[in-house]
Amino acid sequence: RAQDAERGAARMDGRGEAGQLRDAGTGRARIARNAHRSGAPLTPSITGTAMKNQQVLMQSRPQGWVTEDNFKLIESDMPKAAAGQVLIKNHFLSLDPYMRGRMGTGKSYVKGVENGEVMTGEAAGEVVESQHPGFKAGDRVVAHTGWQLYGVLPGESVRKVDASKIPLSYFLGMVGMPGSRRVSAYFVAV
Repeated sequence: RAQDAERGAARMDGRGEAGQLRDAGTGRARIARNAHRSGAPLTPSITGTAMKNQQVLMQSRPQGWVTEDNFKLIESDMPKAAAGQVLIKNHFLSLDPYMRGRMGTGKSYVKGVENGEVMTGEAAGEVVESQHPGFKAGDRVVAHTGWQLYGVLPGESVRKVDASKIPLSYFLGMVGMPGSRRVSAYFVAV
């Protein structure tokens, strides 16, 4: 878990704590802990026969440091994959410095996250349902699903990865976007 924190990944733990957003370095529930105090469940629930998704929404813009109070954990209906899409169960969430800028109202190269929207971010997980010919259930993938347990995206915006030799969380760090930026910066500087 300490290595995951160094790579900027938070684990969506499926071993007995499914869906709980956890701090990869300490193993403690962070944002989910705050939601639990308000009565929200920490694991995906089944209402009747329907599974529920969990999403971390931005609740308020940070004034200074980002705190748990800037987020809200909610349950929503389980998304379904339509033609050309894949349903992904996230195992790791990206925690990158650029996200702080997305929480503000200042001028930026990308649209910021609005209050009430799923917090933006890349995630690593596995395909659980595919309506896209390039993916099948069980494929390990990286995609910009945001901070949620399950996300649906067009197959063209999902990247398949080989997690047989490299841990899945590394695709959010050293062999993912942050790692490639570090290597690029090094060669530009040299």
